[in-house]
Amino acid sequence: RTSSSCAVHWPLLPNERAGDPASEEELFLAQRIAAVGARAIGVEASHVEPLQLLKYAPGQFFRSHFDTHKDPDRLSSHMGEQRTHTLLVFLSDVPPDDGGGCVHFPRLGLRVLPQLGRAVLWRNVRPGDGRVHPESLHE
Repeated sequence: RTSSSCAVHWPLLPNERAGDPASEEELFLAQRIAAVGARAIGVEASHVEPLQLLKYAPGQFFRSHFDTHKDPDRLSSHMGEQRTHTLLVFLSDVPPDDGGGCVHFPRLGLRVLPQLGRAVLWRNVRPGDGRVHPESLHE
């Protein structure tokens, strides 16, 4: 990964800026976004992990990968749970003639061009057995 990222304030994580109006607004918006994502996949918002913001500058990329946590070491998960779904929301546009910027699912032959407000939701694990869904490979 060559992108930049940062975590969004989260109600279960320490917030050193508690009481700051901008911080409180960020927390409020994160909770609303989490609630929408939770409804989309049919879980409680408490099952949504902390949100992340990612920024890719021209020439930056993230090689093919799965979004699942590696077993048995799930240190990057909040409480040892598996990341069953990913919801990716685009906060900017990428022109079609830019030559990049797409989320690419090579096993599906699918490319999604970022457009402000567009969202992509996918399942990372197979229903029933919880194993990695091979078609969720993306870059």
